[in-house]
Amino acid sequence: MPFIKYTDSLGDFLEENQVYFTYNKRKRFKEGDMLRYPANLRIEKHCIYVVGNTLNTMGLCSFSRSRLTERTTVGRYSSIAPNLKIMGFQHPIDRFSTSPITYSTHPSTVNVPLAAGTEEGNFQAIPYKQKVDAITIGNDVWIGEDVTCKPGITIGDGAVVATGAIVTKDVPPFAIVGGVPAKVLSYRFRQSVIDELLALNWWDYCYWTFDGVRAGDGIEYFIDQLQNLKAKNKLKRVSDLSFVSSKDIEKYV
Repeated sequence: MPFIKYTDSLGDFLEENQVYFTYNKRKRFKEGDMLRYPANLRIEKHCIYVVGNTLNTMGLCSFSRSRLTERTTVGRYSSIAPNLKIMGFQHPIDRFSTSPITYSTHPSTVNVPLAAGTEEGNFQAIPYKQKVDAITIGNDVWIGEDVTCKPGITIGDGAVVATGAIVTKDVPPFAIVGGVPAKVLSYRFRQSVIDELLALNWWDYCYWTFDGVRAGDGIEYFIDQLQNLKAKNKLKRVSDLSFVSSKDIEKYV
């Protein structure tokens, strides 16, 4: 994954595009700090990376108070509390042993003598395919503190992950999950409402164009209002806004 040295001009460019690193717009990097980012980076407006030095893909009005990997993607209007972690290296559980002796062929693995060349034999280790150290976080997702996720999972649109959960499989849209391992505790809305919200994709629009909508109105009223605004072409699409890409970042190398 690419790195770039932080400069004040890069910081100014990001701020001009409403990409922030603190809640009050203060700069938390200094000249020469290294930032990491993916080759397919896309950062939409009004995002905040509160901690870490990684720029991962993030959608409109989302923020993270956790250090995310550059491969992790975050949708729009999502909120990530501190200490979200992704599980580390996975060991095979369907072989005769979970030890690295069954999969490591790297000569620097000193506790695997065949690989290290300190012992001889005909035993054949078979490399174990790892899932990428990333997760996909949908739109309007709320992740509580101290959550741990298995690599490669997807947290669906509208989902809520309770504090301290260990998430080992995909989370359905609008599910509230918690526990060790995490299980579905309930859903934010009944299924018919969830279906309407998923069809509406309200997160594809700029919320400041939701004229006549009040935050505390019931969900059915919200759906009716958005459907009417959408039918009258009164909603501004997020895709019409500018965003920051890896190519934009690389102009400051």
